[in-house]
Amino acid sequence: MRQSEAYAQYMKCIGWEVEKIPGTRCQIFVRRLGVLGAVAKLQRTRLPLPWTVIDKILRKNRVILMRVEPLNCNFSAEEFEKAGYKSEREPLRATKTIRINLNKNPQELLFSFKRARSWINKLVKNKHKVEIGNFDKFFEVWKKATRIQNIWSSSKKDFDNLWGSFGENAFSITIDDICGCLILMHDKVAYYYYGAALPAAKGQNLPYLTIWEAMREARKRGAKVWDWEGVYDPRFPNPKWKGFTQFKNTFGGEEVWFPGSFGKMTLRNLFPTT
Repeated sequence: MRQSEAYAQYMKCIGWEVEKIPGTRCQIFVRRLGVLGAVAKLQRTRLPLPWTVIDKILRKNRVILMRVEPLNCNFSAEEFEKAGYKSEREPLRATKTIRINLNKNPQELLFSFKRARSWINKLVKNKHKVEIGNFDKFFEVWKKATRIQNIWSSSKKDFDNLWGSFGENAFSITIDDICGCLILMHDKVAYYYYGAALPAAKGQNLPYLTIWEAMREARKRGAKVWDWEGVYDPRFPNPKWKGFTQFKNTFGGEEVWFPGSFGKMTLRNLFPTT
């Protein structure tokens, strides 16, 4: 998804420049820092990469710090070492996720879930107000939930730019105006991008129904895979991730690991030569 045209459009909206690597489908995102040059990142990319071409792009944009995050773990660290990159302690993106096969009929999909199945079966028996595509309502719920939890949330402008960049490949689900999620789709994969639940929703276990409704809608839109966009990874431990990872694990699925982030600092790019 982070190499898609839609995501590149979103990055442009929030102040990043996009440099495409010739001969590949890869995109480097560049953020200018004025007289201090620029920083850049290349995320979820396939290997091998044309390092010489990348270096030219970095020099042209006066990039002093570059971060690269490969898509899979099947690579040689020697490739990065030769290009001047070192493994970073802190990754930019989640280094582990869980994916669920949506290419099943609803009954088979529900049966494949672990503990989540029992909660969903109970919740679908009751009447709930389910809205699809009410982005303003989801943002309102998300904003309230993040304030309660004292965690980050984007501005309304950036949020609108995000789903607007994906157009028909973005949708929101809200339930009873107290629970919801934002889903972004790319290449038949549905990514769980944002989720929110107010205390009243958690008390009723509504997040389970929210995910079920989102998966059903994603299937209708042609998605074959559900991606949780990150779970707890013991290699890069963050205790705050354990809670929502427990919730995600109740749906089962296949674990997918990413190798983390590799960085390169090149101060001489502040004074590039021709």
